[in-house]
Amino acid sequence: MPCIAGVNVGFPLMIILVGMGLGGVLAQWPFVLDILRPIGVVYLLWLAWNIAAAPTHVQPGTQGRPPGFVKMALFQLVNPKAWTLVIAALSTYTGFWGSFFAEVVVIALFAMVFGAPCTTAWAVMGVGVSRIISR
Repeated sequence: MPCIAGVNVGFPLMIILVGMGLGGVLAQWPFVLDILRPIGVVYLLWLAWNIAAAPTHVQPGTQGRPPGFVKMALFQLVNPKAWTLVIAALSTYTGFWGSFFAEVVVIALFAMVFGAPCTTAWAVMGVGVSRIISR
């Protein structure tokens, strides 16, 4: 649970931190989005290919403890998928209201509210699938 909570607090916090810094950059240089979007698409395609082509054999062994709250919250800052999602969300869902800050906070709240059940389901399914595969 601390691992899941760390993701669900760290990611929305990352949205706010990046949004506040990215807002100024995008206001000055909107062409940056035209550069970042295809990079994100290529990265996600590369990641999907690597997952699909990964070996499927699993060796049973000892399992370590999952990372704690702080580690998972900080991990979001070095997670390329999180960066891709933050940039995609901020570039897609901002610019409609009069307040960029309000838009960023709403995006972060949506990430927290909807991310919590999704991350929990992902973790539960991962535990269940690992038990099935290891048999």
